[in-house]
Amino acid sequence: SAVGRASLAHCTPAERASLLRQLQRRPGAARDLPERIETLVAEVLRQGYAVRDPHYGGSDASIDTFDDQLRAIAVPVIARKRVLGCINLVWPRRFAARTDVVARHLRDLQQAASAIADAWVAGAAPR
Repeated sequence: SAVGRASLAHCTPAERASLLRQLQRRPGAARDLPERIETLVAEVLRQGYAVRDPHYGGSDASIDTFDDQLRAIAVPVIARKRVLGCINLVWPRRFAARTDVVARHLRDLQQAASAIADAWVAGAAPR
């Protein structure tokens, strides 16, 4: 998912290593999974947002079995160098191309994530 990718790209190296170990224990895990994850992380960081995998149809079932016809982009909510969560924008695939949605709405999504982080920090107890 876009949210999962945004979170993965912005979590700490220790959290990413832990997630990678969990993924590698799954039956059928790809041998090149560490390299694929690093490529994915680099892409998300370069773009400034994550996208939903085009082969993900919205469930654990194969996209050939279930396809919700949605697309999504996501950004992390980061405060105090930690990912608090992610927010995303989801739309029906037939309504708009990703490039159009990014051009029109990415800045708003990033500003919303920043506002959420700022509000969390303002309301959080000092550390």
